[in-house]
Amino acid sequence: MYFNRRHQHVGHVFQDRFRASRIDSDSYFNWISVYIHANPKTAHLVGRLDDWPHSSYPGYIGKQENLLCDTSIIMSEFKSKEAYKRFVADGLGMAEKIKLAGALLDEAEES
Repeated sequence: MYFNRRHQHVGHVFQDRFRASRIDSDSYFNWISVYIHANPKTAHLVGRLDDWPHSSYPGYIGKQENLLCDTSIIMSEFKSKEAYKRFVADGLGMAEKIKLAGALLDEAEES
């Protein structure tokens, strides 16, 4: 309640920020993994994806043992960890554009 009054917000803290999308193809599933792994970089919290300490990305590319995530589903789509790393690097620019577009849409809704 304090947060809501202080910031003139209604409902729970993340209300209206969550958007659910049906994942209906392997390619979209792979893209979602890029989007998730890219979040710390697109939010300018780190310079490199594998610098974020709370990310599973280093486990996907073999830089650390991944104890929390089952990487086999996504990694089965790629020939190697290096191939997945290239896929993420290629998709990073698109993730940054999507993040920017979302911010612009949010600003337009607030106006």
